[in-house]
Amino acid sequence: MTNKIYTVLLLSIVSLTTFAQTDTTKSITKSVANDLKDNGYTINTKVFKFGASLGFNYLTKDIYDPVLSPVDNSLKLQRVNPMSFLLSTTVIVNPISSYYRKVGADGKPYGDVYSVPSRLSFIATINLAQFGASQTASFNKKIDGGLGLGIRLNNDFHLGITAEMISVRQLRDYIVNDFKDKPIVVNNETLNALDVSDNRLFVDKYYFGLSVKFIYVLAGKE
Repeated sequence: MTNKIYTVLLLSIVSLTTFAQTDTTKSITKSVANDLKDNGYTINTKVFKFGASLGFNYLTKDIYDPVLSPVDNSLKLQRVNPMSFLLSTTVIVNPISSYYRKVGADGKPYGDVYSVPSRLSFIATINLAQFGASQTASFNKKIDGGLGLGIRLNNDFHLGITAEMISVRQLRDYIVNDFKDKPIVVNNETLNALDVSDNRLFVDKYYFGLSVKFIYVLAGKE
């Protein structure tokens, strides 16, 4: 009776081991994976993905909205919130970290090769829109964008941190230095309104910012 029990237990262990082996995988090197690809096996080698991102940006330098006082037309500078909300297009690079093949019950690998991208992402962004910014910060936007790193959460989503260069429309330095708290006089006429498109008064300046972005992958998924 005892021998029968041992036999049943042994057969159960063997069957469980065989079942486990059918679901196991084996790591292979990149060179082996490339050789298999050359021999007609399917393998995913995509490292570039494209997506859209949404997140917060924080400028590291103060920016100001200029206004003319309704009392005496003197120039006043109002400090604005350095935080804004960015909508961006995103290029994501996920290097392939490892390659695998399934292992059969006989212990030999079989079938196509599948790759596992690294969790670390390299990110490049081009900003499309900026919300919550001042009028001068959002007028006549140049090409803004940034570079950074991210974490692959799954095949659809990444979380990234980027260093951004943000263009901001600001008064020229000599206007601020000469007319702060004073009326702006041009050709012997006192201005009663500011036109941010007037290049005599305003100039585009680039400022450094940091962004945290939530990225959705649109193309290039495995």
